[in-house]
Amino acid sequence: MTRTARLASTAAAMLIASAATAQTPAGGWTLRATEGADPVAVSTGPGAIRDVMLFCLSGAPFLALRLAEPRAAESLTVSFTFSDGGLTAPAGREAGLDGAYVIDLAAHPVAARLAGRDSRVDISLDGEAQGTLSLSGSSRAIPGALSGCHAF
Repeated sequence: MTRTARLASTAAAMLIASAATAQTPAGGWTLRATEGADPVAVSTGPGAIRDVMLFCLSGAPFLALRLAEPRAAESLTVSFTFSDGGLTAPAGREAGLDGAYVIDLAAHPVAARLAGRDSRVDISLDGEAQGTLSLSGSSRAIPGALSGCHAF
């Protein structure tokens, strides 16, 4: 099964989890149970980012960004500016996840940084600042969501 097919097969669970962002306190991360899949760490995103989700799929960790408005680009560059420096990651659009842009976290340190000691991080998409993402609750939600596929 291809990466795209695996991601598409979890679209329903991811949409259920992201729909729960309406219940997520503003500026906080929660761990959401999904039917038939591992839990998902979810937060409301800043600017054009509707929500941010971290999850395991087929033993691999992923971060998905759902945007408020669809973009035509097949990929974009996501930049995270933490208190001690920045990280940049390529994200590819996945039609099966409601057009979300997905970062493969298997060899990328962003999950540990999001779950680390910072209380917030600034995010840019293709160099355009989106605002500040609160990391309140991320130190519990992210490791909870990725415990089956990612070591911190």
